[in-house]
Amino acid sequence: MKQKLKSFGIPLLAIIALIAALFFHQLSSMTKLPNQEWSRSIPFNYEGQESPITFQRQNEVYLTNVDEVRKFTIGEGLTIEKTETLSMDIPRGYPFWTDGTEFITLSGGQLTLTADGKTEVIDEEVTGIAAEEEQVLYWKQGAVYEYLPADGAASELHTFPNEILDVVFGNDESYAVIHQKDTVNAEVFYVSSAGEMATSPVLTVKNSTYDQLGSLVLHTAGDEVTIIFGRKMRTGGSLSFNMFKAAGKVSSLEAAPLSAQKLNFINEETNAKLQSPDYARIVSLNGELNLVFTAEGQRVGDNRNIRLYAGELEEGTQIAARPVNTNQNVAQHPMKINEESLLWISFNGDYYQLYGASQNSKVKEASTELAAEDWKLSAYNAFLMLFSSMVTVLTASYWLFPSLTLLLVLYIWSPNTFEKEEINWVEYASIALFLVMPFTYMSRAMNSFFYEVAPVYYTFPYSGAILLVAISLMTAIIWKVGRDPEWGTFAGVFYYMLVYMMLYIFSIGPYIFNLF
Repeated sequence: MKQKLKSFGIPLLAIIALIAALFFHQLSSMTKLPNQEWSRSIPFNYEGQESPITFQRQNEVYLTNVDEVRKFTIGEGLTIEKTETLSMDIPRGYPFWTDGTEFITLSGGQLTLTADGKTEVIDEEVTGIAAEEEQVLYWKQGAVYEYLPADGAASELHTFPNEILDVVFGNDESYAVIHQKDTVNAEVFYVSSAGEMATSPVLTVKNSTYDQLGSLVLHTAGDEVTIIFGRKMRTGGSLSFNMFKAAGKVSSLEAAPLSAQKLNFINEETNAKLQSPDYARIVSLNGELNLVFTAEGQRVGDNRNIRLYAGELEEGTQIAARPVNTNQNVAQHPMKINEESLLWISFNGDYYQLYGASQNSKVKEASTELAAEDWKLSAYNAFLMLFSSMVTVLTASYWLFPSLTLLLVLYIWSPNTFEKEEINWVEYASIALFLVMPFTYMSRAMNSFFYEVAPVYYTFPYSGAILLVAISLMTAIIWKVGRDPEWGTFAGVFYYMLVYMMLYIFSIGPYIFNLF
């Protein structure tokens, strides 16, 4: 009994210690900032079963929920100055406008103003609405109207021959009108901050059943104008998301319409290409112009998660971006709340929640404190990584074959050698042959993913060879202490190989394969 405890108890204690190290490494990553620029994701007290419609007035954010609207007033960094719950049922499917007491909504073709429990119809047969702080634009098929909440008056602005798809506000009171030209193309008309519209479209984009125009954002800086838009293409049953950029001078839009170029998104941390970009926003953060967008996550546990990214918007077609959020859900609808901070909606599969992140130094420091959710997420990530290490067992199984072949051949040709009670040269030779095999595996195992997720004590120079030597020595000590003297050569070799592979799988193995 005592010998069995030595033989199997010591390896078991070593495996438990390695699993604990894996867990605490994941826990330490919970306090790790996504990068030097951003704090960790900070949850707000909002939860809804339906995707919320959002409206923003400077540092006030309004989010719809069932039969109510939640209002958050955000101060410096991400401090919450005030929260309110407003009793108002916002119709689904269209944006809305509010100043906190009055609401302008669209439902069933009726544009209505609701205040003090009373509802007034502003206009009928309305097909769309766009709103910002002091202005509401709406349209009826091809006619665009303006409604000024302060004046309570509506007036017609522009008329187009076909349907209006959307109106998008820029950053300087300018806006873009998206007009469906024909069955496959849409036109973008630019309207300056003075209300002057170009007589011809500044951009023509594809928009059809299988090649749909996605979100579009407009930014003007002096005489420079930038339009970024997404395209959702369906081919062969698969859906792909791409994003395009069109830039030029406002003064030459009439003579030279903009041409669009496809943007390439690179994860600055790994130099890997980011897939499925969507929900773009052009925002100024601490004086730098950034493109904020969502794309597929590339970190451990990011199985189908969509992360929020931010990258400096420069000339050219490549955007080098870094992840902003640390929570592992589907990020949507990013919003700039102040010069240092962003908010976004996060969907966890059941509920929609409000999260934020900031470049404020105090917020970054406070966000590194552990919470109960961090402990749960660390355990979940550790489990996922242990599961992925099982693939290591399959891919490393060939390590056993040379030693087994040697044992079988020698057993056939010299069976008397195996009858000796002490540890013989065959056992040492088989173990030595086994120890060579992991070196043939390590060059593939220590890939870019390994260096991204493994702890620093696994990623120093020449760590591949040094780690294998360390595992070999640790296994040799356990083998020397735990090997039962009554075991034969076969059992002794198998015991060494089993202990070695268990130590390898639970130490290095979790960081080799990214199955998630």
